[in-house]
Amino acid sequence: MIHTIQTNHHKNLFRFATLSLSTLLILSGCGNVATTPTPLTVVGVIKPTGTEIPTTLPPTALPTAIPTTPTEAMPEPTIAPTTVAPTLTNDATATPVPAPIQPVANPVGSSGLPADFKLVFSDDFDGPQLDAGKWTTCYHWAEKLNGILSCATKNELQLFQPDNVTLENGIVRLQVKKEPSPRHAYERDHEYTSGMITTFDKFTFKYGYTEVRARMPKGRGFLSAFWTMPTDKTWPPEIDVIEVLGQDPAMAHLTLHFPKNGEKWKDDKDGGKFRGSDLTSEFNVFAAKWDETGVIWYVNGVERHRTDKSPNEPMYLLATLALGGNWAGPPDDQTPFPSYMDIDYIRVYQK
Repeated sequence: MIHTIQTNHHKNLFRFATLSLSTLLILSGCGNVATTPTPLTVVGVIKPTGTEIPTTLPPTALPTAIPTTPTEAMPEPTIAPTTVAPTLTNDATATPVPAPIQPVANPVGSSGLPADFKLVFSDDFDGPQLDAGKWTTCYHWAEKLNGILSCATKNELQLFQPDNVTLENGIVRLQVKKEPSPRHAYERDHEYTSGMITTFDKFTFKYGYTEVRARMPKGRGFLSAFWTMPTDKTWPPEIDVIEVLGQDPAMAHLTLHFPKNGEKWKDDKDGGKFRGSDLTSEFNVFAAKWDETGVIWYVNGVERHRTDKSPNEPMYLLATLALGGNWAGPPDDQTPFPSYMDIDYIRVYQK
């Protein structure tokens, strides 16, 4: 998702840069908040049914920070479509109302999961609050501003704040909303706040099978994503397990970013996209199997794209709900606020 200055990549996030806060307009991916967040109004939810899986967590692998400066803007990704299902008609201009989370009738499982893989990381979000031993709510460059951990990205409109991440009935909700008054952070005003979660400094892995069961928001300007980043704070590589634009909610974007000619901060990519059902209407399972031979993407248990390119360094997980940027574009008068990216579970398996 750290699609730095890319025309067509939600990761236009200056997120990946380990630049000094004063140098980064990015830090225009954590904010100097002048006011404290307004308490959120939570929508009633019901935990989707599913099989509980015991979790055994490995010791936390701590990343080594390597100061790096991006050297050039990244080009717009060229994504070759794979098998395409019949196109569904979706009215992106209609104003959707965030509906209560109901049990989903199609709880698809991990059909691409090898039989010899074991669960090494899992969160079903069943506790009363986010597990601080597994997650943090900002990028690694976040700062405490007026006591609130906040972060922003260069090209996007939102200020990520912890109060925009809530747990309710076994669902973690990333909320994007328009604030009654702008919040000044990183040398600019932010009219919108949103939520994200990441395992940076909490859990890392090299090779494995990771999946998320989630429902995305509909509306122009939204970019929902579940993805991975290197633990050394460089970029690329990046595995986008799933990215969904709110104005095109039936399209799943599945992308690997890797160093161009082996050079960090220079982006090449191999990606696919799959058009299916409206990903904002119900929960769906998105997964990626990553090993030394490449990456394979699955949507609801069906393989939708693969590449023989493969990152060979430890990565961590992120789930983000962004707004604006070069790819998603700004919201319009029909974009509904607040909106939510709802996540039922996140899991990682390894041999």
